[in-house]
Amino acid sequence: MLRFAQRPDPIFLAILHAALEDLLETLTDIEDDFWPAQYLTAAQCFSPDLARTTLDQLLTASRADQVYQLTDSRWLLLYDCLRVYCAIHTDYAREAPTQTLPVGPY
Repeated sequence: MLRFAQRPDPIFLAILHAALEDLLETLTDIEDDFWPAQYLTAAQCFSPDLARTTLDQLLTASRADQVYQLTDSRWLLLYDCLRVYCAIHTDYAREAPTQTLPVGPY
């Protein structure tokens, strides 16, 4: 598990895992200009290949029993990952207010 200020609840963990998986999938077939345009903060520290490797490590660590302390650069990647994922959900909610995008079992 990743070290947070407070122990994450199951809903946050579902959002975290979905965001990490979504970005991992996005990075498998990404255009060169998309990465720095969409993930400005993370792109300053990570190439798409390094981000993919790091995201895979973060996903594994977030599901482990052992607690992992993140480095500053990994926090930046995690922040951008969650920021974009939440923006996508917010945009969808504005466009289709009577529908929702499921996240895990939620």
